[in-house]
Amino acid sequence: MAPLEPTARVAGIRRALVAVRDVDDLSRLLTDAGQLAVDACGFDRCIVFAVRDGELVTHSVYFGRRSDWAAQILELGRSAEGRQQLRPDLVESEMLRRRMASVVSDAQNDPHTPRALVRATDTRSYVAAPVLCEDRVIAFLHADVHFSDRELGELDRETLAAFATGVGLAADRCVLHRHLLLQQEQVFRLRDRAGTLGSGIFDIDLAIAPEVATAGTTRDIAPRPRASALLTPRQREVLELLLAGASNLDIARRLVITESTAKAHVHRILQLLGAKNRAEAVALWLRDGGEV
Repeated sequence: MAPLEPTARVAGIRRALVAVRDVDDLSRLLTDAGQLAVDACGFDRCIVFAVRDGELVTHSVYFGRRSDWAAQILELGRSAEGRQQLRPDLVESEMLRRRMASVVSDAQNDPHTPRALVRATDTRSYVAAPVLCEDRVIAFLHADVHFSDRELGELDRETLAAFATGVGLAADRCVLHRHLLLQQEQVFRLRDRAGTLGSGIFDIDLAIAPEVATAGTTRDIAPRPRASALLTPRQREVLELLLAGASNLDIARRLVITESTAKAHVHRILQLLGAKNRAEAVALWLRDGGEV
């Protein structure tokens, strides 16, 4: 199999990154990355190692049509024999420190490689690239051209490095997605709690002054619009940031506006919602269902 031309490699990386763009689970992302390194980036085999507690732990193995061999290597990699400590002299430890991809040319005779897996996979040479998420290395991609009659070169290193960088950005999105889900759950719990407290207050008011509750009819009371209906799209963006506890300066940086403009938006939101302060504005938003 001849090596892909640079333009074909760029197109392959683009296809691979489009394929992982909407993946929102980190484990699935790392599993998919191994197959995409083979199918789209010009490699024959790929092993994905997770970095966990100072060890390289085999996460997934993709050997194209040799799924039987891949399954054996995955079993070995997850066994005590196959787990590899990130000792200081290991090639991957140096890559972790430098955060750079590298080509290992003579893997069979290099004592600084993961020996058990190198022997079991009959690896002559390989290229490895770290995957960074939230500014730390969370995984390594190991790829080679075992079934092809060619040698690995610098273009292979650059290809895998570019793909690993894209996988890292996708991993950042996975983590952000998880954080947003957790934040959403917290908001829902706070909203439910606020609703429960509100019901209790109204019950007390009705018990003390029942004549107030029966003084008029529903036609006498104009329906109050939802908080979100009073705001422009930009003001709703500001309100979302207020919920997260953002200051005027934080809002300005996130929305790429001046701090004085952010302050003006906050002031106008308080006016429209009839709130005395930021906390009350957020409470009104939560009371109306938290929709922005």
